[in-house]
Amino acid sequence: MMRARPSLLLVAMIGLIGLAACSSTPPGPRAPVETLDPIAVDGATAAVLTIADVYVSLEPDTRLGYHHEGAGNNRTYDYRWGPNLSAETDLLNDDVLYILADAGYRTVPWVREAATERSETVLELRPIIDQLELNSYSDAGGYSQAFCHVVWGLYKPGETKPLFTGVTSGYNRQAEHSAGIFQTAFERALRNVLADEAFVAAASTP
Repeated sequence: MMRARPSLLLVAMIGLIGLAACSSTPPGPRAPVETLDPIAVDGATAAVLTIADVYVSLEPDTRLGYHHEGAGNNRTYDYRWGPNLSAETDLLNDDVLYILADAGYRTVPWVREAATERSETVLELRPIIDQLELNSYSDAGGYSQAFCHVVWGLYKPGETKPLFTGVTSGYNRQAEHSAGIFQTAFERALRNVLADEAFVAAASTP
């Protein structure tokens, strides 16, 4: 018995319908990113560290995510990269120095003009955030999620060749959106790079 074989046109139409259905379905909440424990170091042998200004490599008006309503996560408005959100990342480098100190590193605040004037070598940890996400959900009592992907470089002052490069991610979920939502995500990305043995080796006393 001969069986009818679907035409290539029919197969293509079915595929397009499936793609359209997938693209119209808002994604669910992002799965949490694991936060690792930093490797503890001996302050006597570890380098003095500072964190340079955080650079966010996003174009103005880049969409970061959406506010979602209901159990179906229906999108109602979006969040875009602009002055109201960029202000939340301006002082991240100063606010997270305590994480370095807790891991055993000696730290100094970042001052661009003092980089070449210090009596001892201070290694500069330079973070670049190349991906940011911000989504909020009315379901389950209402909450917000933030995610950041960070490219790290560790440098001696005035040098362009890094002692270390690496990438980590950080995630935060909290009951409502506030100024600290990006800071917590960034803190967790920092903790993850401090858990990298290659970073610890590079940050030993020069």
